[in-house]
Amino acid sequence: MNAKEDFSFLPISYIIFITENDVLGDNELIYEIDRIIKKSGKPFNDGSYIVFVNGAYNNLDDNSELAKLVHDFKYTHADDMFIEELAVITRYFKETPE
Repeated sequence: MNAKEDFSFLPISYIIFITENDVLGDNELIYEIDRIIKKSGKPFNDGSYIVFVNGAYNNLDDNSELAKLVHDFKYTHADDMFIEELAVITRYFKETPE
């Protein structure tokens, strides 16, 4: 690998983990992980990103769309869901006899 090679053609990539529990323990809905160069503390900026979505998040004051989605992932009954599109699909697959 040559240090002067151009890697700008590489696509930006996201790895998103939707976890059942709060794996980092700070009761945040989303944890965005940035890669840094340890010695300098500068961002690495390689176009790769890691995001953890805390499936155990339960802040009743958070009305964001993502908080509603995390809430809805926990429920199997459409009537308990906030997002109507997800409720419709859940109702079809869980409550339709066929």
